[in-house]
Amino acid sequence: MKTNCEKADILIWARDEVLKEAISTILEEEGLKIHTAYDEHEMFKLLDDHQPQIAILESGLPKVFGLE
Repeated sequence: MKTNCEKADILIWARDEVLKEAISTILEEEGLKIHTAYDEHEMFKLLDDHQPQIAILESGLPKVFGLE
């Protein structure tokens, strides 16, 4: 399904590399700009640097409680 929305920035952080890559590929094919983080430090840096409109985070990730 192709969308007519402007190119959104999306941050993805998950422990499962296969899942993260699959989601990234699907969203990139839709024309969205994807940023993937490999640890919590990179995630917060990407949040500061790119200010994505959407963040897709795996629940239960260590050291992140959702309140930061």
